[in-house]
Amino acid sequence: MVFEPLEGGVPAHVLELAARLRAHGWEAEVAGPAGSPWLARLSDAGLSVYDLPFARPPGPGALRAARALRALDRSRGYAIIHAHSSVAGAVTRLALSDRGRFVYTPHCFSFLARFGPIQRQFYRAVEQALLPRTAAVIAASAWERDQAARFLHGAGGRTRVVRNGVSVTSGAKLDSELAAFKGAGRLTGFIGRLVGQKNPLTLVRAAALLHRRGALQGRVALVGNGELRGEVDKEIEHLGVGDAVRVFRFNGSVESYLRAFDLMVVPSLWDSMPISVLEAMACGLPVIASRVGGITEAVLDGVNGRLVEPGDSAELAAALAELLADPDRLTDLGRAGRRIAEERFAVDRMVRQTAEVYEEVVDRLGGRPS
Repeated sequence: MVFEPLEGGVPAHVLELAARLRAHGWEAEVAGPAGSPWLARLSDAGLSVYDLPFARPPGPGALRAARALRALDRSRGYAIIHAHSSVAGAVTRLALSDRGRFVYTPHCFSFLARFGPIQRQFYRAVEQALLPRTAAVIAASAWERDQAARFLHGAGGRTRVVRNGVSVTSGAKLDSELAAFKGAGRLTGFIGRLVGQKNPLTLVRAAALLHRRGALQGRVALVGNGELRGEVDKEIEHLGVGDAVRVFRFNGSVESYLRAFDLMVVPSLWDSMPISVLEAMACGLPVIASRVGGITEAVLDGVNGRLVEPGDSAELAAALAELLADPDRLTDLGRAGRRIAEERFAVDRMVRQTAEVYEEVVDRLGGRPS
């Protein structure tokens, strides 16, 4: 497997998948960006890992990564090469000439992002050009599969839906810093990359709307790292909500943060099936999320959370006020979310279905190499 320099859900997904494939007859090795803490976690899980000189955005490092991938493939002779996200997907398929064994999980195609039309058209053209080199595309949601079929000629027959899966243990300790910030009240939380896609500023502004009216029950914690950290801090200061809203650097386990939350907010502008939604559901948290992409396949409005329009801080504020005012409903929504996570987003199902895609690919190639 190959992944690129990203924090958050993608490398977590790679870890969950790679560590469990052995039970389905596959031995996984992982190549990722040199210096990534995720390589250490993958190694700790007993996986063979390899450094790649990746950079994001892609530049000269992509060429070095391509050369390193070619050398690695020559020495290891992989039956399947599974790339995760757009840069890793492009570099891998361009670097290696044997086009019949590439599996690609975009984790939301770049051409579906809120870029300008020229940039989206460019990303779509790249994906279209690389599609003939791809044996199978794994979509994390039915929505993403439908977008692939709509925008990429020939993608429909290559695309399989394998919804992300999560496993949450009960052994993580409550994060002490978050617990101290929470105090005796309720804590609304965000966990994710502090980038435009994940849209943390809308949550800050929604909290400020409630704070001005004296209607913000409890506090709000944003846990994550990313390019918008400085802007988020400035917005908190500008809106005068520093006593109620705070940013925490992510440096622990996701569950240790989730255990401090009473409610999870996922205000993405675009997404396919974010891991953070599923992790929150598996921990029994209700979720308020944007009505975008595959999120609507996990968060059912009024069943295990609320759906709001992306970027609408007023609607998000109203949903927050509604749920935080009703502790019994928070509990009911959280229980429903845990049940949905167990029934539809179990990690074992994800791994089994991914292994089935691999078997389908190698069968077309005449079986695995000896």
